[in-house]
Amino acid sequence: MQEWTEKQQALRDEIMHQRHYTIDQTGKTDTYIRAWTMIKNSAEQGVTWFGMKHRKKVLIRYMEDLNLYAYVEADEESKAVYYEQWEDFACKMMDLCFRDKTYGSAMFGLLPISKEALVNKVIHDIALATIEYPEKFGLESYFSVLNGILMKQLEIHKEVILKEEV
Repeated sequence: MQEWTEKQQALRDEIMHQRHYTIDQTGKTDTYIRAWTMIKNSAEQGVTWFGMKHRKKVLIRYMEDLNLYAYVEADEESKAVYYEQWEDFACKMMDLCFRDKTYGSAMFGLLPISKEALVNKVIHDIALATIEYPEKFGLESYFSVLNGILMKQLEIHKEVILKEEV
């Protein structure tokens, strides 16, 4: 377990609170997972010339939820905390992708897809949400670290999933 400085621990607590609690402290869905899902869904819908301004505004909002802007402006000590939080998010995302029966299937959850096809689907979704879609707005550089983390977690999870018995 990593030792955090007082500054890092304060930032970590702030991020955890942002990710997991509403204003009234009742808890909520992980903000990172929600933001990721919304970015991916927007990317899958595509961008028309008429909707470009609105889509960019929405993308920026979810980038803020993912702390992508904060990371770019942070010092090295703080970047380690953001990186740790994104690793946690990426691990959860891979667990969801590889364990969810609906995500790993075709035709509304009726036909399971092969493990190799599932890995390719995850790769496609990562590329779409962290490279292709942000690139339409000139924002892909903000996603580079997150893309690397997601791909690293994909490799870790892929090895486990491909070795599992059906």
